[in-house]
Amino acid sequence: ANAFADIGTTVQSSGGRESGSVSTQFLKKHADKGFELLALVVQKPAFAQADFDRVRKLHLDALKAKEGDPDTLSGQTLVAEVYGADHAYGHPYDGTVAAVDKLKLASAKKFWADHAGPKAAALVIVGDVTLDEAKALGEKHFGKWKGGSKTNKPPLAPKARTATKIFVIDFPGAP
Repeated sequence: ANAFADIGTTVQSSGGRESGSVSTQFLKKHADKGFELLALVVQKPAFAQADFDRVRKLHLDALKAKEGDPDTLSGQTLVAEVYGADHAYGHPYDGTVAAVDKLKLASAKKFWADHAGPKAAALVIVGDVTLDEAKALGEKHFGKWKGGSKTNKPPLAPKARTATKIFVIDFPGAP
């Protein structure tokens, strides 16, 4: 974080059902250092236990805060009913309190080792940069990257509905 701050930026990451991303923004004069730092984050993540525990707690708190939210309840009901509880998409993409509470650092490390690799990644560069400059930065910082690229089989198509179904979520005392 301090190294990113030294060049006036931060690093962001996000994940969803089918993809994840790691990104940063920096001035062109900091391109070499920015790519060096981004490559370090992507290729050699620290996975420190204290950081994992801190982020997991923040995520658990966020999930608990959404428990009574009507949008959250309707979204969870929708995916469970459209896809089914046993389908890969039949549950919240950001997890449940029970699932996140059980998540272990070793599982996160294994997932990263298995799935994060150059064959499963794209390097996207936007800004005041030529194609030759972009290629040179990519090759310098990501050219020797080795890693997993396991892909999961696509989930089966959900069962088709044969009739309209109406769901009512009774939530006494809801705002």
